[in-house]
Amino acid sequence: MPIAFKAANGREYEAVIGMEVHAELLTRSKMYCRCKSCFGDPPNTNVCPVCLALPGSLPVVNRFAMLLGTRTALALHCNFADKRFAQFARKHYFYPDLPKNYQITMYAYPIATDGFIEIWSGDAARRIGIERVHLEEDTAKLFHEADGTSSIDFNRAGIPLIEIVSKPEIATPEEAKLYLKELRDILRRNGVSDGNMEEGSFRCEANISLRPLGSEKFGVKSEIKNLNSFAAVEKALNCEIERHLVIYGRGEEVRPDTRGWDDAKGDTFHMRYKEKADEYRYFPEPDIPDVYISYKMLTEAKEGVVLSPFEEKQKLMTEYRLDYHTANIIAGREGGAAFFGKACAAGADPVEAMKWMTGEFFAFLNEENLEIGATKIDGANFAEFLGLVAEGVISGPVAKELLREISGTGEKAESLVERKGLKQVSDDDALMPLIKEAIAGNPKAIAAFKAGKMQAAQALVGQVMKATDGKANPKRVSELVREFLEKEVE
Repeated sequence: MPIAFKAANGREYEAVIGMEVHAELLTRSKMYCRCKSCFGDPPNTNVCPVCLALPGSLPVVNRFAMLLGTRTALALHCNFADKRFAQFARKHYFYPDLPKNYQITMYAYPIATDGFIEIWSGDAARRIGIERVHLEEDTAKLFHEADGTSSIDFNRAGIPLIEIVSKPEIATPEEAKLYLKELRDILRRNGVSDGNMEEGSFRCEANISLRPLGSEKFGVKSEIKNLNSFAAVEKALNCEIERHLVIYGRGEEVRPDTRGWDDAKGDTFHMRYKEKADEYRYFPEPDIPDVYISYKMLTEAKEGVVLSPFEEKQKLMTEYRLDYHTANIIAGREGGAAFFGKACAAGADPVEAMKWMTGEFFAFLNEENLEIGATKIDGANFAEFLGLVAEGVISGPVAKELLREISGTGEKAESLVERKGLKQVSDDDALMPLIKEAIAGNPKAIAAFKAGKMQAAQALVGQVMKATDGKANPKRVSELVREFLEKEVE
């Protein structure tokens, strides 16, 4: 059901949003030459005749970039052309950061088309179509100084980019943000890109238009650039929706344009009126032969594809009957879904595994600023730990400390309990002297209990737990304390 946005004239509109994402690939060299692809090196140190577009230099396609592009297409459920044919093309435009005055990209024949990404929007799954996936080269980086001068760093020129264009099927700014987060996670999990927006290796542009609610015809589109965070994407799209509504509310028409986002002002601004595709004068790149993705490359790419975050959450919900919120927490942590699955396969109760993972274990990871892969605990050892808790071998307080220790050392839970003497004390003969000692040291407890203050018993339980370094069975201690106090009351 489309979301309705109302203009001042009372007419209702729905938003149509599409996203264009450019992500730098995790290759060691550039797209068409052997120069190093690296962020943060001194300016203009990773350059050669090819990426500087010196006369006579010829491009050679980076095979690993093609492999990562193919893996991305598979991860996004895309379709390949007949014989997996793709073709590079020249896109002509003049700008100082483009040394050749054209960009080598893909146009008529991308790597793949017609894929999709699934997201959770509200309480339901939403499928957002992928229009195309193709490879191209990045531009140089411009620096504009306060005195009006500008400088260029050509280190970035020629770095491999993958462009992923969504279909115009995103309905709200929030969905756009969710789509981008899901896409970035997919690229990271598949080793395609590091997705660091702050370094510019994951950049996005949003296209937004409004049309009358229920209409099939697209409205006039605005493109928004300079979006360097997920929050900025959501804010900018909300801002554009309001701007379009104001224009339509006045009975005027929106002009198609490219706009920038000013994060400080929280507003978009006009940059230029939009170009049309034919203005770029695309034609096949004469220096690069047509490309056919081989069966060998396709097989190699398939071996690197992993489940998307959405698919992991769906699996957790289906196989272990977790709700979406819990599945989102577990799958949202790198390696979380795999760890949870291995623990359950080793015999852990899914409910207890969920409680301890999202509680104490994730709290420990946050405190130490770690990911699961950086710890020494695995799913099997975690399952053994949970078994000790379920069987009452260790108490809750001891379990919390034990989990932290085995996460740091990797020692088997059972052997650690034996070595340190951490078994829970549940024997009445061992507990009663401690209980009597706690009561003797706190005579006011009996008086308070007689006065109906039930928390007095709990205070005594706490003292016994402290005396045993948390090894006493809290449930049995509580029962014995109440029995003793009730006899005293009689």
